[in-house]
Amino acid sequence: MCGADGVEQYKALTDRMFGAPGGWNLRRCVRRECGLIWQDPMLSDEQLESAYANYFTHEEQAEASDSASLGVVRRLKYLVYPPRRFEDQFPMNLVLPTAGRRYLDVGCGGGADLRKMKSAGWQVCGVESDPKSLERLRRLGLDVRRGTLEQQKFTDDAFDAITMGHVIEHVARPAALLGECRRILAPGGVLIVTTPNSASLGHRLFGVSWAHLDPPRHRYIFNASTLGRLAREAGFSTCRVVSTARYAGFVFIASNAIKHCGSYDWNETRRAGTPLGARLWEFAEWALVKAGSSLGEEILLSASK
Repeated sequence: MCGADGVEQYKALTDRMFGAPGGWNLRRCVRRECGLIWQDPMLSDEQLESAYANYFTHEEQAEASDSASLGVVRRLKYLVYPPRRFEDQFPMNLVLPTAGRRYLDVGCGGGADLRKMKSAGWQVCGVESDPKSLERLRRLGLDVRRGTLEQQKFTDDAFDAITMGHVIEHVARPAALLGECRRILAPGGVLIVTTPNSASLGHRLFGVSWAHLDPPRHRYIFNASTLGRLAREAGFSTCRVVSTARYAGFVFIASNAIKHCGSYDWNETRRAGTPLGARLWEFAEWALVKAGSSLGEEILLSASK
């Protein structure tokens, strides 16, 4: 991004969650104001299939819980900071309830966000490279296209809102991806991007065991500065980048397992439930973010054309 050299940060990392074969290195920019982390060498096209062979998007995602079934931590948070009216209903804080508008989800995975937006009256479309996910979503009657965003050849100004939830860290050319998003976004439209935060509290505590390193699938790991800069260079007129505590509980559980056991079983949390320590970690990180800290596990970019 900035042209500076990188130093080796992590060497010979293995896939600690989905068992893809191989080992991968991560480098970090030496410039303090940048700090971008990237995979070196990059995952080759030949390695893609094995990297995603057992990925979690193969499993169907459940619908989001309504307010009646919120966990104890979320109930406590909402006593202090009530959620916005549409925050739980729409993906990634996309508070645009107007029906009939055009919505694109890039990397739609299990399709939960597509279903939410369709039920709200939006015209929805998804892009997904995983053939197993694609087949399942099409059986649900959703308009989902296979491949990369660039391969779809959408027309200019085709969508009023685009979301990319934990996608940009997976691609080889993130700048080109943001540029394509801007081209197909209508004037005044909004792009919402979420991605792991390299400056998070979890990364600082767990280091090499941090779950969001996720080798070999995560090719880039951004911080707020690098993601905002990338969006501005792609031509977005308004960019806002904040950190969030979303997935903090999962990161605590998975990173702790990786640190002590060398791997994390993706189904373990569903079988055993969420331990109190993870709930407390989630609440602590949420409180830090609410106080203005940038230590959240996730970065959220909101950009307008």
